[in-house]
Order: sequence, then C-alpha cells, then structure tokens
Amino acid sequence: MDELLLLDNEEKILLVGSCLSLLFTLSFTYSYIKVFRQKMNYNELPILVICFGYLNNLVWFFYSDLIYHDYMKIAYKINFIFSLILIMVYLKYEFGEDKIDTFLNFLIIITASWAIKKLMIDILNDEDKVKIACFFSTISLLITLLEWIIRAYRAKNKNILNIFCALSLLLTSICRIIFGLVYDELSFLVSNIIGLIIAFIYIGVWLILKRKYGDVPEEIKENIKDKDIKNEQNDEKTFKKIVNEEEEKIVEKNK
Repeated sequence: MDELLLLDNEEKILLVGSCLSLLFTLSFTYSYIKVFRQKMNYNELPILVICFGYLNNLVWFFYSDLIYHDYMKIAYKINFIFSLILIMVYLKYEFGEDKIDTFLNFLIIITASWAIKKLMIDILNDEDKVKIACFFSTISLLITLLEWIIRAYRAKNKNILNIFCALSLLLTSICRIIFGLVYDELSFLVSNIIGLIIAFIYIGVWLILKRKYGDVPEEIKENIKDKDIKNEQNDEKTFKKIVNEEEEKIVEKNK
C-alpha cells in the first residue's frame, strides 16, 4: 500500500485505467455463464471482440513494461491471461463441432501474439511509437465491438449483448480521457472519445432492444427468427404478435 502511495498522479491514473480495462474483460464472464447455464449458444459469444481485446491487452502490457510501471504491467498481465482463458474455453466448445477450424484459430492466436511481441520489443521499442500502437489496437477493438452491437440490433437479440461490458467500457474511456486531457496525450484522448461514444451506443441499443423485445424465450426466438418483419414502423407490434402466437402454439402442444 505504501508503494502505491508513492506513485505520482500520472502513474495512478494509468493504473486505474488498467484496472478498469481488466473489469471490461471480466464482464464477458456474464455471457459465458449464460452459455454454461444453456441460456445462450456458444456461437453467440462475442469471440471476435474477446480476441481483439486479448491482443489489445498484450499491446498495453508491453507499453506498461516500456514505461516501467510494474503495477500497470501486473494488471495487464492478468488481463491478457484471462482473455486467453476465455478464448480457450470458446475453442473447447468449437472443437466439438469443427476440429480443423479450432486448430486454425488456435494457430492464428499464437501467431498474432508472437507478431505483437516482435513488433513491440524488437521493432518499435520506443515509448511514443508503442503509444501509437496502443491507439490503433484500441481502435481495432472498438470497431469489432461496434460490429457486434450492430449485429445484435439487426438480429433483434438483446441476450447477446452484455450491459456490464458497456458500463466498464464507459468507465475505462472516461478515465483515459481524463489522462489525455491532463497530460495532453492525443492518442489517449481520440481513441477513448470514440470508446465513450460506442459505450453510449451500446447502452442505447441494449435499452431499445430490452424495451421493444424483452427477454424472448430461446424456443420462440428460434421459431420466429426466419420470419420477415418488413414494416419498421410496426416492428415492435408485429414482433410481439408473432411471439404471442408462438407462445400459444407451445401451450397447445403441451396440453
């Protein structure tokens, strides 16, 4: 505790940001719990977001090592190890369906990890250059997250979204924006303003889907997912009508 108090303000803000980033990664366990409880299919996990999050954590780990911030380095080490565990759990599920794809995806993760280590340590090895790498890795993560939000909205499926993910992204972005403003770090500022916007979009989409469609049972969702709802104005009314019809069919079947 005494050593933590010896950190200057810049190091403290960076440490808080790394801890909030860890919270963002931990938030994905909520989706995994739903898979374990068979309330969600493993294919609905945001695995691309988790993979880019893992690579982003690796980049930040090497950045913290370069600036000699040991506590920040520990936080990101835990972060990328936990991300890797989530990826391995996903690959375990995938292995049961497609062994070749599982093997190829595992190779991609290993190769990408080696490439980042090579880039950060052997090629860049400079604080300012690695800071730019952090900017681009963060933007890449945010793009994959935005794609996942759009997918959930198009599929009208709130269940594949995770409000804890949005809230932790919101907090992480605010913390890094403060750092960017105080210490005039443009790379921190720009990427995390984008992160803040995407966090608000995420929360907005989650609230819209919750209000319109709620938690539709999986059995009903499977029955209606191929039905075309064309009129955007009557979208909510039409969807609820179809859900009610499917519920009545299930009740009749169980009599």
